[in-house]
Amino acid sequence: MKKYLLSFIVLASAFFACNKTAETPGGGVAGFSVSVNIPDTKVSFDDGCQLYWEGEEAVSLLFGNDNSIDGNNRLTARLEQGDKFGVFSGEVDLGSFSPDHLRGVVYPYNPDHFYRRNGASYRIVMQIGGTMDENKKYHQIQYRDNVLNGDNIALFSVLYPEDAVVENGKYIIDGKQFSWGCSLVRFNIYGKGSALEADEVLKSVEIAAQSGSSIAGRQEWKIEAGEFIWNGVSNNVQVEMQEPYTLADRDAENGVKVFMTLMSRSFTLKQGTVLTIHTDKGDYPYTFPADLAFDLSKPGHVKKVGIDLSASYPYIIPSDPNKLPSATWIDEDVWTPAS
Repeated sequence: MKKYLLSFIVLASAFFACNKTAETPGGGVAGFSVSVNIPDTKVSFDDGCQLYWEGEEAVSLLFGNDNSIDGNNRLTARLEQGDKFGVFSGEVDLGSFSPDHLRGVVYPYNPDHFYRRNGASYRIVMQIGGTMDENKKYHQIQYRDNVLNGDNIALFSVLYPEDAVVENGKYIIDGKQFSWGCSLVRFNIYGKGSALEADEVLKSVEIAAQSGSSIAGRQEWKIEAGEFIWNGVSNNVQVEMQEPYTLADRDAENGVKVFMTLMSRSFTLKQGTVLTIHTDKGDYPYTFPADLAFDLSKPGHVKKVGIDLSASYPYIIPSDPNKLPSATWIDEDVWTPAS
């Protein structure tokens, strides 16, 4: 999943077994190995009908204790995937922590995934939405049409010290199950018959939500309650395409499919929210004339939305007039993973 996902299957687990319990030396460097399964689903994102680890992925292994308050005094260690897919391992400098402070694992690796305590609440914090720039806009990269980039999503598992066993001085966490830590929108973008030029190429898709509609940022799993809370910090997310795909020659059946990762919550895209299609020749913004309910509250949920450019999108480029004065937002079928 370094670059993309096609669909979801459970990966085989169990590569170590041991009946010793974990020991708890304080500090120092310790070896860890984590074997993790992907969420099981029944419907694919693509005709390939597979989810696979591409290789060279990495995860965040989280450590913390009662002093890990507001993101202080915590440890986020990087574990790399080796020859066995779904198995991540490496040496961890524990510093002031011990294996007794093991708290969770999050894919993909991000130093800003961490464990924290908030009063009587204990949380795994995940950063949702991609890479944030200085203007708090989140950027996601998609490499191919209709192929989800695994680097954009978030999967997690709560860990406990008793999940680890020791073999030859190495801490082994075997056969854990990932859960979804985000939701997704899949845009189907097409424009056959529109005023788009024949060779006009899709560059990116951007949502700039009105204030109060935070769609990306921190999503926190409350371990003791088994539920999410949100500390959204951004209303602006943009997905950038790495391969060129023309738009004017496409219809609803063969439109360019673009995935956008957002927080798993039910929110309203308020009146004035702007969705913009960026091409190599200009920008096509659509301003929402009214509030739009947008329910992504089930983690792993994929909401499918069609964008018909042939219905006339307002075209903005300094030297050209508006060619496309309106837009059509088509709510396609919604797919939700098997529970």
